[in-house]
Amino acid sequence: MARLVALIRSTAFPVVVVAQIDAHRQRARARALIRLWRGDLAAARTDIVTALDSRQNAPDPQVISPALSLLAGVATWEGRPEEARDAVARGLALMAGVDDTRFVIALCQAGLEAEAAIAERAAAARATAERDQAAGVAADLLQRARSVATADGVTPTRMGRAMLLTAEAHHSRATGRSDPDRWAEAATAWEALACPWPAAHARWRQAEALLAAGAHRDQAAAPLREAWTTAGALKARPLLAEVESLGRRPGSSWRRHRARPTAPRGRTRPTPASTAWASPRASARSWPWSPTAAPTGRSPRRCSSATGPPVSTSPTSWPSWVSPTAPRPP
Repeated sequence: MARLVALIRSTAFPVVVVAQIDAHRQRARARALIRLWRGDLAAARTDIVTALDSRQNAPDPQVISPALSLLAGVATWEGRPEEARDAVARGLALMAGVDDTRFVIALCQAGLEAEAAIAERAAAARATAERDQAAGVAADLLQRARSVATADGVTPTRMGRAMLLTAEAHHSRATGRSDPDRWAEAATAWEALACPWPAAHARWRQAEALLAAGAHRDQAAAPLREAWTTAGALKARPLLAEVESLGRRPGSSWRRHRARPTAPRGRTRPTPASTAWASPRASARSWPWSPTAAPTGRSPRRCSSATGPPVSTSPTSWPSWVSPTAPRPP
């Protein structure tokens, strides 16, 4: 008992408590990231908002900024890019004067993704002013990311380089010409870190950019297959739905192929597209990529490729031009 009292009175006890709280926050952010990737956006938002509310009285930029980056990602996938823009602006304001390249680049990457979504939506609606505004904000974000990455005394990490390449690629989307080469570079950088979800996301965007540029469908088939395989293995249903939607997109030279789905032995029928985004509450045991392996600037090696058969979000099989050489998805 005396030793316990001594421990409580000592300065070591607060340090232990703070370490435990920090570990809890890291687990919460990893859980939110996994829920974001798997499409459980409401639960991811709840985790992030709870983490942010707990720091209102004593805001720590290095704690709040990663949470705001995640919040921006959730908002963008929810179709609320303006909310993502606000979250990024708030995070960058908090990071003013804080020398941490990772968090600034992560915020800029999240912001560029949101601005690209706004620009593409505005272009489709022929809203020139809104499109130009998004392109201008995107240019400012990219400039800030580049400046912190090339500042004196800064040695870019491989994680930082992958995030910067992704930011560059999103900037090309915001300007109206998504660059497949930039997406290929970003995908290669994430693959070198063994971070499967960002790599699959970049491969999807690469295929999308190739098709938008008028490339032959065979050129887009390879990155699209890679994105489909990885997204399915990770059970990343929002990304998988986007990949499959791109694979079935109609076109003058596209040939759709429908076949009755056959479920592999020991597996159930695939989830219909209408429920693809609704994922159950997933535990760490059911996730093929451990929550502690969420990519961070300090632990890039924890990212590891997941294995397992992809889970299709649609009972319709792929067009024949993009069908994987492996057995067709269920």
